[in-house]
Amino acid sequence: MDLAIVLGQSEYNENLELPACKNDLFVIKKVLDATNKYQEILFLDDSCKSRDDIQNSITAFIEKYKNESISECFFYFTGHGKVDELGFYYLCNDYEEMNYPQGMIPNKEIDDIIRKLS
Repeated sequence: MDLAIVLGQSEYNENLELPACKNDLFVIKKVLDATNKYQEILFLDDSCKSRDDIQNSITAFIEKYKNESISECFFYFTGHGKVDELGFYYLCNDYEEMNYPQGMIPNKEIDDIIRKLS
């Protein structure tokens, strides 16, 4: 079984809007749908308003398939990111520089969640 997680964040609390990311998200989903390769695609757009919404959605998706034999898990993100000495972070809609690290998901956390798959 092949899975895909497609995440796009284009609307942010601060003046960080990325209107092109909304288009990126829909284009990559169309490409994945056209391949017929992925049996399940988790599509997360700006309706996920917080880090917790996104993280909970990805965790629930992975939990659903953790006992299945997975050949591939494709992960795609379009939006803002941040790098510091500890690694890379995906910035979510609720990111605010003043409340660092609110609204950030470390890449390591995404890796740890996905690694629960067989």
